Amino acid sequence: MFFASICILLAFVFVWMGWWDDAVNDNAEPSTIERTVATTWLWMRRVLCWSAALVFLGVAVSMILNGVVLEHMPVFLIVLALGGMSLWVGLKGGGHVRSMGDDAAVHAERRKRYGWWF
Repeated sequence: MFFASICILLAFVFVWMGWWDDAVNDNAEPSTIERTVATTWLWMRRVLCWSAALVFLGVAVSMILNGVVLEHMPVFLIVLALGGMSLWVGLKGGGHVRSMGDDAAVHAERRKRYGWWF
């Protein structure tokens, strides 16, 4: 039952993300429900991504404090990169392409559309 509810939740999230990405390009004024769900999604994303970033960066700091051995350097760099990416995704979200190049521009569009000031 738990896994079925997780699958339903994920299906809803993926459908929502597809619809929301199309709605961002729409010039119509967003409804109250759309604005509420978008803001909820923003804060859920920020809490989850920033929590993950704290974990990743905490592991990186602990590796520094314990002394990074040369053989653990790839792990350290991966953990550091994942922490940085988690911070970025929590702050700006994802854009329309798979690179990080348009994340800030898409976030600016969403800020303007939904009236976010934060």
